[in-house]
Amino acid sequence: NGGTLRDAVGNGASTTLNGVGSTSGVLVDAVAPTVASVSVPASGAYNAGDVLSFTVNASEAVLVDTGGGTPRLALDIGGVTRYATYVSGSGSTALVFQYSVQAGDTDGDGIAVSALDLNGGTTRDAAGNGLDLTLNSVGATSGVLVDTTAP
Repeated sequence: NGGTLRDAVGNGASTTLNGVGSTSGVLVDAVAPTVASVSVPASGAYNAGDVLSFTVNASEAVLVDTGGGTPRLALDIGGVTRYATYVSGSGSTALVFQYSVQAGDTDGDGIAVSALDLNGGTTRDAAGNGLDLTLNSVGATSGVLVDTTAP
């Protein structure tokens, strides 16, 4: 580009790189991992105290850092937003989230998984690319019923 490099007394700099080895093995990963699918609890009726487990399956291993907060899955249970919190799976492609059904939760037509929320945490691949939070291929939840009302 016509520029020059000189030291303080005006000597030109040598721009020849000596001893630089091959860079053919250097790879740059700029591709963010994605959510390939979300596994949901089996169809059935769940009561207060029951634990609903969800697995977010990523396209590649994901590291989860909960230092700033714990990632969570937003659930719609009878029109009320509840959260399944991250419990395990960092360094793998399978991130597990759990929600304990609370007294007063009721959903007779099936819960819904609505969003993945980092909640101050981070989810990144080994190269530092953040997980794309779009939920793809969420399992069917129309049969995952919640009934905590006593007969």
